[in-house]
Amino acid sequence: MMKFLLVLLAFASLLVSTNQIFEDQVGKFDWRQRYVGRVFKVVFDVTQTKSDAVYVASEQNVVAALNARSGGLLWRQVLAQPVYDIAKMGNLLVSVTRETVQAWDTLTGYVVWEQPIAVRCQGLRKLSLVREATTNKGVVCVLCDSMLGVYSLLTGKPIGDTVEFSGGRTSDLAMDAESSALNVVRLEGDGGVVVTGFDIDDLSVVTRRSFRGFDPESEPECVTLSQRLVCLSRSDHSFYVGRLTGDANELTTTSVSSLGLPTPSSLSKDSIRRLFDRDSESFGFQSSEDVFSILSVSSDNSVVLLRTVSNFKGFSSHGGLISAMSQTSDSHLEVSLIDATTGVVDTTVRFATDRRIARGFFHELPGSSETRRLVGVGEDWGFAMSRTESGVVWAREEALVAVDLVEMVDLPVLDIDIELEETMEQRPAENVLGKFLARVHAQLHLIEGLLLKLSALFESFLRGSKPDVNEGISESVAAFTRDSFNLRKMIVVLTASNTLFGLDSADGAVIWKRHLAELDCTSRRLLSIQRTVAHFPLPAVASVLGKSRGESPGGVVYSFNPVTGALHGGVHRLRGNLAQAWLTPFLAKDHVKVLLTLDDAGRVEMFPRDDERARNQLESQREKLFFYTVVPGSTEVRGCLLDPGVWLCRPVWSLRLEGTRVATVAPKRASEHVQSQGRVLGDRSVLYKYLNPNLVAITTEGEDATKKSFVTVYLLDSVSGAVIFSAQHRKVRLPLRIVHSENWLVYTVWNQKHRRSEVTVVELYAAERERNATAFSSLRPEDAAGPPLVLRQSYVFPGVISQLGTTYTEKGLTTKYILFGLHRGGILGLSKMFIDPRRPVVPSDLDREEGLLPYIPELPMPLDLMINYNQTVVGLRGIHSSPAGLESTSLVLAYGLDLYFTRVFPSQMFDILKEDFDYMFITAVVVALTTAAIVCQRLSSRKALLKAWK
Repeated sequence: MMKFLLVLLAFASLLVSTNQIFEDQVGKFDWRQRYVGRVFKVVFDVTQTKSDAVYVASEQNVVAALNARSGGLLWRQVLAQPVYDIAKMGNLLVSVTRETVQAWDTLTGYVVWEQPIAVRCQGLRKLSLVREATTNKGVVCVLCDSMLGVYSLLTGKPIGDTVEFSGGRTSDLAMDAESSALNVVRLEGDGGVVVTGFDIDDLSVVTRRSFRGFDPESEPECVTLSQRLVCLSRSDHSFYVGRLTGDANELTTTSVSSLGLPTPSSLSKDSIRRLFDRDSESFGFQSSEDVFSILSVSSDNSVVLLRTVSNFKGFSSHGGLISAMSQTSDSHLEVSLIDATTGVVDTTVRFATDRRIARGFFHELPGSSETRRLVGVGEDWGFAMSRTESGVVWAREEALVAVDLVEMVDLPVLDIDIELEETMEQRPAENVLGKFLARVHAQLHLIEGLLLKLSALFESFLRGSKPDVNEGISESVAAFTRDSFNLRKMIVVLTASNTLFGLDSADGAVIWKRHLAELDCTSRRLLSIQRTVAHFPLPAVASVLGKSRGESPGGVVYSFNPVTGALHGGVHRLRGNLAQAWLTPFLAKDHVKVLLTLDDAGRVEMFPRDDERARNQLESQREKLFFYTVVPGSTEVRGCLLDPGVWLCRPVWSLRLEGTRVATVAPKRASEHVQSQGRVLGDRSVLYKYLNPNLVAITTEGEDATKKSFVTVYLLDSVSGAVIFSAQHRKVRLPLRIVHSENWLVYTVWNQKHRRSEVTVVELYAAERERNATAFSSLRPEDAAGPPLVLRQSYVFPGVISQLGTTYTEKGLTTKYILFGLHRGGILGLSKMFIDPRRPVVPSDLDREEGLLPYIPELPMPLDLMINYNQTVVGLRGIHSSPAGLESTSLVLAYGLDLYFTRVFPSQMFDILKEDFDYMFITAVVVALTTAAIVCQRLSSRKALLKAWK
């Protein structure tokens, strides 16, 4: 018996609780799109004639492999540190970061080996994969400003001791073709250049050659060719050429201007580049951003110009030919195959492209012109592969890894649904008979649509498949129209590359995009919806507002249709430096909301401009329009009053908050609906909410006298400047995530003392009576008098929080979810009832009657509340929620290195039948019961009649 119990206990220990969804539900209400980021290096597989993989490295610390035929993601590795460079040899892909060297299996993406760098790599100069001349084994060479390391390609073990450099900086690394030594070029502090040869087997010094004659302030950039050293001086913009063999160390000088080339304004490590790894005296010189020159060193060490390429976008070299890429137009790229010794163009190849290219990567296998491929990375961060015979093969919109602003826009309804409104509202001049005939015509169209849907339903019933609600409607009409419950929307996003995208919420497909080249992507921007599709036939209008790029002051306003992406009214320019913007509730002509802007001089502008209706509305609200601004780089907050007569904002109040800088500013969402004005308690009394629409949450950070960091949270009335609430948290650090909604505030901090995430909730209630029965005013004495009742509580969260959000619904009836974006990529949807400041330690009868949970310091994290189950979002940057047509449903978009969209049901689906509801079975049961009732009634009547005749 004891043995049986032990076996049963061992079996029970292997049981693990799991949470799952049905297989047919995966991807039904949600989708995820995975990206790699802004690509800076592309490596083609040159070992195969028709390779199916392209390897990339991005600025978002990503190393990935893409399908060369479709652009799909084969595998992806997100590293903890920035990737410096990647290189490929055989079936291994090698990457270098600041502290490690990794080798990845090119087929699976699994790490083969990882080797820490003994001396931290400061400024990578060269990553080179070479083979030893004697053993033919692969070797990984890493050259940084601070060190030189050599590692075995197969095992990752260091070869020799890491060479550490002190002072100066490195410039180039190359292998000597004759001695197989590694030649390292270093720039000494006194202006000298030293070329040191290291034995590749043990990194012992083999040769050392020093060149003098440089200005100590010249800081030259150097490369080694087959037998020469070429340096470009920053001070006199001249080439210095010296021999690496022989006894003489003289330098021959050739100025850039003598070659007929423009003088470069600045130099970088890419200004002068080696074109081939071995046996070549040619090198490249990039004098400006789009001008590239191919130069050669003659026998007398003078520099000769071979060819200049304009509109330069990148180069590659193979088999004695240099492939120089240039963009001739927005739709075409040109690759010139240039002979490296003569500069003569051997062949010119044209590729089609779909964007402006910032950098190109070209690949051609020798002897096979059919495998010419080009990957162009655009100015908008996206990149595409093109072939000579088929044009653009595929494209990836990698700008979506850096989403900054999100709005979800309703789609227009079908023309059939609109026709009923047109007959009654847009035909005022017709008589009663005309209106009647128009109404009959519209009803006939509706009946026709109903018959088509019934026909589609009957056909799907015969096929045994699920009916398509859009069957019977033309594809072009149904593609961009609203569904029955307004669950399908247009997701408008603005990215860090100043690219606007319109995404279909049904599957995440890119419907349209637009690059806003004149916006400054480093400053704060505003995306607002000025008119929705509710005002048919007028199209929806949205606007993007931000500072203009370049040295010229002012701002830029882009107006566009968020459904189609077409510009609406063009581009408008602002006066002065933009300080604040506000989308007002006032309507201009054609139902467009008025957008007000404030510059640093206190001047106010209105959009749409010169609209008399909007101007009259603003004049009627004199002494009621307020702006608030945060002074950049300080903790000062200012408020001003708009004077529509002179269009100036007069200062009203100023407040300096505690701390060194303002971390976050979180106003309430203007479109949020608040259904309940109070909270019913257990004794049936009402605790009225403090619903101040002018309330703004501001957080500051700083350090006290003991150098301990602190964070202060303020609730500030932006009209009067009154501080409604403030709380200070010591020994905590940023980032601080905050959600401000209705009468409550939820924020998270990282407690440095206890090393944990803490969640704090603050709720505001009217102290004595309901203050805002009709409309709240910060200037009305009865609303402004006396502080509100503040309730707050803190909880411990069992995880690391990276982002915070909440759900919004159509009428605000549904219980809210607090959405916690976790560091590991999950999104936890926790009901607001768990984060309640009124949770008692020992609940009373009235508390239980109200439904309050007992207070427990730790918040739960049940896995079945992960709204993205196993669809993790790497590098989560934000969570955006929008209401749907159903009150029970909220639409959520999580964005980071991935995009994830889903539907959330905080109070379950109480207003609609489930998707798997068996309509056929219920219909059959109802028909059977109805038939049985009719038959039973006939039988009963007949029986009664026969009984009466007896």
